[in-house]
Amino acid sequence: MMEIRQLRALAALTDTGSFTQSAELLHMTQSALSQQIKSLEDECGLLLVVRSKPRARLTSAGEEVMRYAKEILQNVDQIERISHGAPRLSGTLRISTTSSGITYLYGDLCREFMEKIPEISVVLQANDTPTRGLQDVKAGQADLAFVPWPLSLELLDGQFLTLGTTEHVMIVGSSHPLAGKNRVLLDELRSYPFALFERDSGTRFVSDQLFQQAGGYPPIYLVSNDTEFIMSVVALGKCTAMVPCHAFTKEKQQRLHILQLRDQVFFKNLASYINTVQFNGKYRSLFGSAKPARPSNTDAFRAELPSA
Repeated sequence: MMEIRQLRALAALTDTGSFTQSAELLHMTQSALSQQIKSLEDECGLLLVVRSKPRARLTSAGEEVMRYAKEILQNVDQIERISHGAPRLSGTLRISTTSSGITYLYGDLCREFMEKIPEISVVLQANDTPTRGLQDVKAGQADLAFVPWPLSLELLDGQFLTLGTTEHVMIVGSSHPLAGKNRVLLDELRSYPFALFERDSGTRFVSDQLFQQAGGYPPIYLVSNDTEFIMSVVALGKCTAMVPCHAFTKEKQQRLHILQLRDQVFFKNLASYINTVQFNGKYRSLFGSAKPARPSNTDAFRAELPSA
């Protein structure tokens, strides 16, 4: 007989594409997860999952089953909340974040939230910098902001919930003189103009830590907060730049080249910021344990980098 835990196993595998990660998410062994999937397939009489690398994927039948499973799991979650005396969730959740944050990091997290709790209307508010997101929350114009953390500003009256980390890398155009190298020294970068992110951005915070502790920046070619624009200019071969690794997709590899600084790796925390007075506790519990989707998982990304 089909069981809810089998559907949860399929849902977790759909989200992660990994038996290992899904087992950790559901607090079970990998063999137990595999058995749940196999039992569900036997019950349906269908092959639901293609067990391939690097990601397991659903078959067409699996995708159809998953569509119905999502509805069932949403209803089960509602029943569990009611049975535990929790009120039915409703209302509006206003989220302030940068456009690049939604594009590269938090879009899937918001989609998952909306699918899990469709009764809550999610309103996304775009801003230019993470600082603006913090200000929106403090002013009561947003309930939650997605931001890099820490930021070089005074702590506001609120709470930061760490969601994960992202790695930053140096890039040059494929025609740039440094494009023939995989690893460089910081001094080698100083001979070439640098495309700089604006103040208060997460990437700017990371690049400030790198260059200001080592004598200052190279000549600045331009300043922008548009990641795609900066990468397009770098592709012309006129300058170098630092960007978050999740922005460097496989489609860009023909035009751009990654440079690793020897013996240095640059990470930045990702967090959600809430006003502890204005933000309702029920929302805090929902986003407090969430993790942002990473289109370019850091470990997988580093595995694809060329060796020295």
